[in-house]
Amino acid sequence: MPTILPCNGPRPSAGFRTAFLALVLVAGFAIGACERESASQAVATPPSPVPAAPLPESPGRESATAPVGSPAPLSESSRQAATASPVNADPAPGQSGFDQFVRENARRAAAAAERVRGLDRPFLEPRIVSPDEAAAEIAAALEDQDAEEVWRRDRALQLLGVLPSGQGLDEIYLGLVPDQVIGFYLAKEDELYVVEPAEIGRSASDQALITLAHEYIHALQQTNFDIESLSAAVPILDFDRQLALSALIEGDASVFGFTAVAEQVDLQALRAEEPASPPDMGRSGEFVLQLLAYPYVAGAEYVLGVLLASGLTGLDGLYDPSALPQATAQITPLGLRSQWQRSSAAEFAAPELPCWNSLGSGSLGQFVLGVLLGGQIEKGQRGPSDWVDDHLLLIGNGETEVLMYRAEFAGPAAAEDFFVRLQGLIAGGQLDHAGRMGTLEETGPASFSWKLEKRTARAELNGTGVSLIVGDHARAVESAAGALAGFVDVELAEEDYCPAQ
Repeated sequence: MPTILPCNGPRPSAGFRTAFLALVLVAGFAIGACERESASQAVATPPSPVPAAPLPESPGRESATAPVGSPAPLSESSRQAATASPVNADPAPGQSGFDQFVRENARRAAAAAERVRGLDRPFLEPRIVSPDEAAAEIAAALEDQDAEEVWRRDRALQLLGVLPSGQGLDEIYLGLVPDQVIGFYLAKEDELYVVEPAEIGRSASDQALITLAHEYIHALQQTNFDIESLSAAVPILDFDRQLALSALIEGDASVFGFTAVAEQVDLQALRAEEPASPPDMGRSGEFVLQLLAYPYVAGAEYVLGVLLASGLTGLDGLYDPSALPQATAQITPLGLRSQWQRSSAAEFAAPELPCWNSLGSGSLGQFVLGVLLGGQIEKGQRGPSDWVDDHLLLIGNGETEVLMYRAEFAGPAAAEDFFVRLQGLIAGGQLDHAGRMGTLEETGPASFSWKLEKRTARAELNGTGVSLIVGDHARAVESAAGALAGFVDVELAEEDYCPAQ
């Protein structure tokens, strides 16, 4: 399942260090909720503490050789020594202490995951890979995606200002893999991977146990619910539905992955750990990192709410195609019931322009819109609170493209507030995550536009909605804006819209 802005096709469900450490902060509540749920359902009885096989001794690892089951916290000095001293500076493949640790604990973690989640499947032996090998495996999985679909997704994000022209989302994602990915599951191949850390100590062993359980939950999801097919059925440009589905899948794996091995790891020490800084990939990279964290953190809160309200039966029921969450507005925390429903007011058809056709439609959604406007999940800003629904459409003439977008709000005042905020962000150069903001011009009470080289963009306020049209074809942008406002251009000359012959 995707943990980035997704695209249909085979791709990894990957565990990320940044999201992992953020999840540790809610792990205690997750464990308590799952234990209460498990107590009422015999099929999901929590496992008794099973001491994990210890890592082999290495110089300076005084306390790290103790069994991991119900550990006493390491002293600061021994913790530093444990995380600073690798078992072998240059271990041969398959010969490291980490390799041995994973092999000896994989079945324990799998059995615990099956018991707490109430699902089963044949045991899946994990593969231990280096960061470079992980990057290669993930890159190979991404290559199986439909190239045309990937291009449409990336083109929409380029027009939104999320990506620079010529850069793809997968390029940014793969740049994060070596430092951020700690494990992943490939549903198509039914293979589970754990990434060997550069330094092996207590923290690494605890993260490995949680990763084993987390990724094994994904394997259980695939066997029992076919999550790969569920994701592949979501349209390429429906970012909102893909993120909502990812939140269900990753939230499920996060909550029960922690619960499965809770008594074998030192959560207190993990909470105190500082996450490794991801590589500096500019504002586009920051955008992607926020989307990486969302399915884990918001998803865990959402799944906890489902468990508190309706237990494992309710959670399993959400994987029915007719019951899947359809929008990030439905991913509400800790049992709060979402009243969100799709609004037809946000929908619109492609304008009838000579040589121009629809290339796909979808939705940004409340969360992605909030990220575009500068919200961050760790600050609890999940998007504009008065947002109701939205719709986006990518159109093209075989030579260039235009993106059309409309967001619907709870009332005219909320729409106007959003319109004013959007104008202010653009005027301040803060909206374009690719760092290439154009010049604001033609401002008015209900519309404004801006330009950058060939790029033309217009924003319109119309009742309870705000529309945004952006593209490299000024005439098509103007006509698309008019169509959204309800005006029909009756004099459409082909030479104004069609590619030059």
